[in-house]
Amino acid sequence: MKRKDIKIGRRYSSKPLQIFLIIAFIVAAPFAIFYLIALAYLWQGDRLLAAGEKESALSAYRTVLSFDENSVQAHIKIAQVLQSQKRYSEALQAYDRGFIVNHKPPMEPSQSNYLVALGDIFAREEKWSEAIDAYQKAMIIKPTFKAQFQLGKALYSLQRWDEAAKALQAAVFLDPSQGKAYFYLGKAYSEQQLWPEASYAYQQALELIPNQGETYKKLGETLAKQGKWQEAEQIYRQALIYAPKDGDIYNYLGKALAEQGKLGEAMAVFQQARQISPKNAKIYQNLCYIYINNGQIDEGLNWCRQAVEIDPNLSEARFILQEIQRGRLIHDNPELLKMPEIIPSVKSDPLVNLKRSIVKIVIRGKNKNGIGTGWLLKRNQDTAWILTNRHVVTNSRQEIDAGSRIFVEYYSQPPQGKIRKRSKAKILHITPPNDWLDLAVLEVKNPPPDLKPLALAPLPIAPNQPVISIGNPFNQKDWTVSKGTVNDNNEKSLSLSMFVVSGQSGSPVLNDKNQVVGVISQAGLFCPNPSTPKPLENAVKLGCGLAIPIDRVRERLREWGTFSVISNQ
Repeated sequence: MKRKDIKIGRRYSSKPLQIFLIIAFIVAAPFAIFYLIALAYLWQGDRLLAAGEKESALSAYRTVLSFDENSVQAHIKIAQVLQSQKRYSEALQAYDRGFIVNHKPPMEPSQSNYLVALGDIFAREEKWSEAIDAYQKAMIIKPTFKAQFQLGKALYSLQRWDEAAKALQAAVFLDPSQGKAYFYLGKAYSEQQLWPEASYAYQQALELIPNQGETYKKLGETLAKQGKWQEAEQIYRQALIYAPKDGDIYNYLGKALAEQGKLGEAMAVFQQARQISPKNAKIYQNLCYIYINNGQIDEGLNWCRQAVEIDPNLSEARFILQEIQRGRLIHDNPELLKMPEIIPSVKSDPLVNLKRSIVKIVIRGKNKNGIGTGWLLKRNQDTAWILTNRHVVTNSRQEIDAGSRIFVEYYSQPPQGKIRKRSKAKILHITPPNDWLDLAVLEVKNPPPDLKPLALAPLPIAPNQPVISIGNPFNQKDWTVSKGTVNDNNEKSLSLSMFVVSGQSGSPVLNDKNQVVGVISQAGLFCPNPSTPKPLENAVKLGCGLAIPIDRVRERLREWGTFSVISNQ
């Protein structure tokens, strides 16, 4: 009886399973058929491609996608055929689709070479974002030195220094015998002013590829930036053995000699440099320094004028000419310092009140001469606090020079033969050299009574909003107004579409209510356009700037205890 029950139970329990299998077969059959058809077209495409019929092969691979849209193999094969036809942008899009379906598509490691080659083509066309995309995809398939090295170079070309350095470090890890990777790593470190790291990288490059004058020259520059003038001199002399016709090396050697007080040798070397590179304006500028520091002012000014004639954008030579002219005016007529300022009316200059709150910062010293921009944070009767960038008031090592003097100059429109009013300033707060937040607060006594602090925006600014900035670009008029938009706003920076150059560092970025939303910290950069959906496909352009968001500024002021002073404005 039990056996019968058991048999009956088995007989009846098998029917649902049979029904399920039948239904599953009916449902799955079309998919299986589609898969087999797709596979057949894939094989057909391979045969056509082997026969050299690329267009027919493309058609077959695309037919695969009509049956199986997630066929990674079809996407990759389409990409490779398009690449062989020099349809590079279409090829990259096809690779993209394959990587979307599978972030690590089943490609042979050797096929990463296709992507490296594609990246190289984009790099030659200076389509850096596309090149980066291709190299990164190649690294997913198989990490190779070439893919990593080329990625680092592409990032360097986009002025993404930190990312470039990390990519080049990875390249060195993959193949430590490649001196060219150390060379580019040194360049990436130098752009970030990481001079000891750059020196080490160049030294490694020379151990692997000796007799390279350019590498010796770069190493000498990094030593000079660290104030190691004697070592720099030795390296520059070594560089001249391999590059005896390089005027830049003679110029740098002359500067190293001058910094050690070897003025006679320096003058002779600068003259050699001028014979080799008569159109190198910096050689004339250095001769200008030598003569002025030696008390031969008129001779020095003559060299500075020649430097500016060759390169009108040479900021330091222009600065020297302007400062000496100002000094001579005051020497000839000391009463100029007591004369009232000539301030335009709002009718003649609608932005006059804003410009009065924004100052030109002038730095004079042994290791730092130049200009920048700052703006009024707060005033308390006879004391004012000015915000600017750290790098505006420090030397190339981001250090404060003990002998340097800092002045702030106020906006006015003096006629020919007159001067603008200035006040001495001292550094009250400054961020450390290794801090990404590039800020300094200056203290000024007895500023003009009409100066008013700028208001800080209460909220972060959104992308695509219009902004202006007022600053002192070295190659334009002082208190130049720049207009643009905010490209992007992240925790550490505002990407600006406006054209900014040296001298505008420290300038306030203002919204449509003239509230400060950021502080310009970097100029003349390649900056991405974030309107495109994929970061790696962003367009780039030269000349935009980066600014520190006002929220980050406010936080640091609060840490310094300065915010309690300015929060009541």
